[in-house]
Order: sequence, then C-alpha cells, then structure tokens
Amino acid sequence: MTGSRQYLPSQAHVFRGISRLRKGDRARSGIGFSGGLEASPKNPAAYAGLADVRFLQKRLPEAEKFYEQAWRLILTPPRRSRV
Repeated sequence: MTGSRQYLPSQAHVFRGISRLRKGDRARSGIGFSGGLEASPKNPAAYAGLADVRFLQKRLPEAEKFYEQAWRLILTPPRRSRV
C-alpha cells in the first residue's frame, strides 16, 4: 500500500485515543494509541498521540522519544513497490 492507506488498520485506534484524550481520559487514550501501533507499527499519528499523553502525564523523557519516532517516520519517504 502507498500513502496514508497503509495506516488504515490503526486509524480507528488512533481516533479513539484522540477522543479519549479530549475527554481527559489519559489512561484509556494511551491504550487507543498503543492499539494503533500494534495494528500499524509505522503510524506516526499513534506515536505522536502517545507522546501527547506522556507529555500531559509529565513523563517528558518518554514523550520526547515518542515525538522523535513520529518525526522519523514522517520524514522517511515511503518505499514504493516496483510493479
């Protein structure tokens, strides 16, 4: 798959994480973002969501690692399959 379609399996988890985070439920939002990573380990939105949760929990070293991973994935161009 190319583009954002490769993240479709995990987007439902990410959206749940965002919804829960907006409601102030940090613990359950983290579970949503973690589920997103299980479904698609290269989904930068899931890493960014976990980073936001860790930041709000004042777990800054962990937040920094998740933000860095999200940026690495965003800045790495996707591999194109040869047909």
